[in-house]
Amino acid sequence: MLTADLRFQRALEDSSILVEPRYSLRRFSDTRFGNGDNRSLTSQWQRAWERALVSFNASIADQSTLTTELLETGIVGLDVHQRQIQGDGSWKWSIAQTRQLFAEVSDSDVHYHGVANIDQVLPGYQYRAVSLGEMFTLSEQTQISLSAFGNNISSDAAGNSSHEYGVQAQLTYAWSERTRFVGSLGRSQRVLAGQSSNGTDFSATFVRDVTLGSISLSYVRSLVPFGAGFFEERKQTAASFARQLAPQVHATLSYTRTRNNEFAVLLSNDRPNYDIVQGGLDWRPLENWAVGVQLASVHSTGAGFFGQTQTVNEWRSSVYVNWTPRPRVQSW
Repeated sequence: MLTADLRFQRALEDSSILVEPRYSLRRFSDTRFGNGDNRSLTSQWQRAWERALVSFNASIADQSTLTTELLETGIVGLDVHQRQIQGDGSWKWSIAQTRQLFAEVSDSDVHYHGVANIDQVLPGYQYRAVSLGEMFTLSEQTQISLSAFGNNISSDAAGNSSHEYGVQAQLTYAWSERTRFVGSLGRSQRVLAGQSSNGTDFSATFVRDVTLGSISLSYVRSLVPFGAGFFEERKQTAASFARQLAPQVHATLSYTRTRNNEFAVLLSNDRPNYDIVQGGLDWRPLENWAVGVQLASVHSTGAGFFGQTQTVNEWRSSVYVNWTPRPRVQSW
């Protein structure tokens, strides 16, 4: 696979804009897999005022299911692609030195194409989410936010009126300059595949800076949309380590364990769990040049295309070269 991307960015004192096209050319030794190319276009816009900040993001991506579904639904088609159009916006307003209102909204449209009747297996979905809340700064070390949120997913699949709404509290606390913790707890009313229930969302992240590096541990339990057209509850545990080996050389190592709820697994619409181990080296010989290598191992067992059972043992490797032009400063 060969990937190329360009980043066009312009920044002023109170605003910035970014556009980034990306194309990945992928070919397989087995010609049955056909076209595996991925392409995407991402844009960002941000504007700041004295007491307010507004930002918008938009993207469109057309990717092979060998990229998007291998570790999600497990339903992989030889020439099947996922097309996703996504947009989101956020607004922040400082009403006092220690208080800030915020609002976030997002919309995503996911569909699949490439072979006849693929919508019977992967119907796609439309996902919308909104949240509104307030953040309180209690001290230099502590911040608390309270918010109300709602999510909705609709598709042509059975149970296409799945939704969730509830409240959430988040705590950000810094024990020291080197140790940080972010945790959130939410309670919601859910309608999943026609069944109503109450549920709890939870997340916790612990970060510790060490000499020439950092350690991060996290756990997330939440509802996520996926290609079969409804929500599923997902639990994800992750650990990562980063260290500077030399002034221009950095190394990273991470492990992620994902477990999906039993409902989706019994429907053969998702894998019960999967594990990913990744490592990488990054070398920066010059200020605006970077050369690196990345390795990853993936293991998963679950549903395959049209209900077939698949076991995935995958190795990934990549080499990249990045060049960033020096910014030009202009006066107006």
